[in-house]
Amino acid sequence: MTTAIDLGREGTVVDAIKKLKTKIFGLPDFGPRYIPMRDANSKYETSYLNILNLTDIRACVRQVILTVGKPLHTASGPRQLVIALRDALFGLRNLYRLGYVHRDVSSGNTYITEPMQGFHILRDGGLGKETHASSGMAGDFDLCIGRDDKDRQIHSHRTGTLPFMAIDLLSSLQLPYHSPIHDMESVMWVLVWVVGHKNVDVAGDEPNPQDVKLCDDMSVANMTMDLVAHRKRSLLHILQRLTSRRSGNLEPFRNLLVEGFNLVDRYVTRSEDRTSEEQTFSDEEVEEAFTAYLDVFEKNIPVETDWSHVKGGP
Repeated sequence: MTTAIDLGREGTVVDAIKKLKTKIFGLPDFGPRYIPMRDANSKYETSYLNILNLTDIRACVRQVILTVGKPLHTASGPRQLVIALRDALFGLRNLYRLGYVHRDVSSGNTYITEPMQGFHILRDGGLGKETHASSGMAGDFDLCIGRDDKDRQIHSHRTGTLPFMAIDLLSSLQLPYHSPIHDMESVMWVLVWVVGHKNVDVAGDEPNPQDVKLCDDMSVANMTMDLVAHRKRSLLHILQRLTSRRSGNLEPFRNLLVEGFNLVDRYVTRSEDRTSEEQTFSDEEVEEAFTAYLDVFEKNIPVETDWSHVKGGP
């Protein structure tokens, strides 16, 4: 498949991945670029890649992606969904170790893939010695930024897709630094969003009211960021305290949700406790967080391979 990219921020990230000349776990495998159209006023032909370096034309640049990704809502069951999100988390860590922060994790740019072999990136930026099979990936790098960039503070706006944005990004009075820890929290909100909507879809005409409410709670249309943050805090506390008696169709994900949102709560609190001099998390803290989130996903992969556990309303 192909996607449109901009040659600035996103092109830099893609180039960094392609420069490794091998497949990276949890990230797309990229092919060539081409230009399918050009400015009508341009005198240049479009079959030559050297026009990408010219500044006096406007062109739509397409990037070939060799990895085929499927939407998360097509997951065959809870097990496939959670494994895909776990592997996308690995992809975010590999991206960070390459020197980038994603900043826009959502249900629309996290994918299920056929199992594909890829290397992990080590903390020093080198490649691991062995390949491992991934079944999910993170994509769409148009809002990526270098993790050490002086421009890491978002001067004019917050980035992200509202239903999946981290609480800290939504509630900060000052424009915050976007940390990979915020992206890890976004993965948890993606899980909630996809599971809630999947349960409603599977149940058909009479969905479980609990699932309908969960979808409503994740719907943030026409809401201010403060209100979205308040709603997410309330939902966070509910999910932290999910019990087997109250879990309903969320039961296959219950332990993952409880432990995962305990982590979210921990890092929201740590972020709020930081001083003005500590505007972002250190590399050690980010690596620690990746390890903690990945451990929670690894320990709580559901056994259910289909959605037959989903029950409708009364």
